[in-house]
Amino acid sequence: PGCPSRPILQLSLLFQTRNTKYPIMIPLYVWVTLAVAAGIVVLYFICLKLSANDWIGKVPPGPTHIPCFGCIFHLLRISNLSEHCERIFLVFGNLVKYCLFRKTVVFTRDCQSILDPLNANMLKENTHLYVIDAIKSLGFPISKKCLQNCFEVGRSIYNYRIPIDDFRSLMESCENYRSVLHEKKVENLVFTLTNEKITLNSSDKKDLEECSKEMGMFRSTIEKSPQMYLPFSRYWPLFMLKRKQVFKSILKTQQILRALFKQKILNQSDEHIFDLFFLLYVFMTLSKTSPKRCKSAKQVVNLDVCPDAILSMPKQEYEFSFDVCGLRFFKALDYIKVLKYDIPKQ
Repeated sequence: PGCPSRPILQLSLLFQTRNTKYPIMIPLYVWVTLAVAAGIVVLYFICLKLSANDWIGKVPPGPTHIPCFGCIFHLLRISNLSEHCERIFLVFGNLVKYCLFRKTVVFTRDCQSILDPLNANMLKENTHLYVIDAIKSLGFPISKKCLQNCFEVGRSIYNYRIPIDDFRSLMESCENYRSVLHEKKVENLVFTLTNEKITLNSSDKKDLEECSKEMGMFRSTIEKSPQMYLPFSRYWPLFMLKRKQVFKSILKTQQILRALFKQKILNQSDEHIFDLFFLLYVFMTLSKTSPKRCKSAKQVVNLDVCPDAILSMPKQEYEFSFDVCGLRFFKALDYIKVLKYDIPKQ
């Protein structure tokens, strides 16, 4: 008698399961699609935020600026630094915007346009810091004491005026003008650091010529492959061999200069003085420009017309320091205006 109830019970359970409403399951590919779309939207707004420059006012022209990267891809394609600079100046004018990642960079070839900000202490020259960073990246330690004195001493060496007697010796050896001038600068560099006058003999001159040739390797890599001195390029396999060659050249130059320094300066045991001498010698060999010589105009006052006239001193112009293969680096300490363009603080 209990057998017929089983099919009825099963049938009722079947109807109950069919009438029960289960939650609708969203397929996995829908979630993946929504996540990708949301990521694209977020990345789009981030790129718009990063692509917005920090300029307020008139922005100078420049190459194509890629969000997050700036003009880094233009920099990676440089094979001749001077030709690249001339090309961008020809296309965009005397002031060019050239950002690298989030770093605001501006190129200009009109030095007169930045004299007013330099004299007003709104612009700071820091070319030596970039050279020191390049030397340190190759494995040469630089003490903090050298950093403190490097710029001021380097500026005085760069603006050194050759005495008349030395100028006569330069004129007497016109064929070897550059070599003789290089020797005179080294003698002045040693005298500035140690207050001792030295005279270079023929053997010393040959050593300096060898040093100049070795430093030519360093200078050529800056001109032809400036990418190898970027902060992240030291691990690139493409630049490892070149960096090793440059390291050997600078090391050989350092060894020759150390022997020369010990031979000429017998009572000098301070290693800091030689480090500063070596660093300034590197600046001197990398520099391509020479300081501008201008005659100061004398102010003429007619005392008969204006007897109480006061002679005002002429305004002293800013004195530049060493350049690096024709380039100088500056940092804006405040918003400045250069050639009718606004340059932000950075």
